[in-house]
Amino acid sequence: MMKRKATAILLVSAMMLTLMGCGGTSLEVTSETGEVTESQTETNTNTESKTEDASKASDANVSASEDSFEYAGKTISMMDDAKNVIDILNSVCTSDPKNSGENVYCYDTVDDQPQISVYTYDKGEGEKVGSIEVIKEEIKTSKGIGIGSSLEDLKAAYGEPYYSEETIERYDYDFGDVVIQFYLRSGKIEYFTYYNADPEYYIR
Repeated sequence: MMKRKATAILLVSAMMLTLMGCGGTSLEVTSETGEVTESQTETNTNTESKTEDASKASDANVSASEDSFEYAGKTISMMDDAKNVIDILNSVCTSDPKNSGENVYCYDTVDDQPQISVYTYDKGEGEKVGSIEVIKEEIKTSKGIGIGSSLEDLKAAYGEPYYSEETIERYDYDFGDVVIQFYLRSGKIEYFTYYNADPEYYIR
């Protein structure tokens, strides 16, 4: 009788050692009966789920940051109130009234070419930023793309565009609330424009 119990314990131990090498299951041994029960481990599933959630959160943060850029220590966002955007630019740029008209504000003009142009619109809910055209070399997108960046740099940062016209070297990237349109010349970015994707202003 003792020999049978010893044999059973040895078999149970061997089974435990064999199964311990497999991820995802664990064994519980009831000492009194010598019975082995199997319980499913959820660690791997939980880890994968957390990793996926973190990845989604990271993607959301990247997309959200595409509506703004930094200039002279200030953040200019397409989603901000138009008055705030104009006030910020007035504080860090040289305004150019002669190139500004109704719903357009021009800054830091060089050879009659504004380096930053802000276009606004009003659909009865107050003035909003419709688009911001950037020619100024110091200004970069959130991923470091700016004037002089190559097409290879652009695609390395943002992937393939959702729309392009290669004959005129235009590449558009859609980030939901904002579309950024890049124009290149001889493979280098010449200027780019942030568009408010509100269908009242921009039609995809």
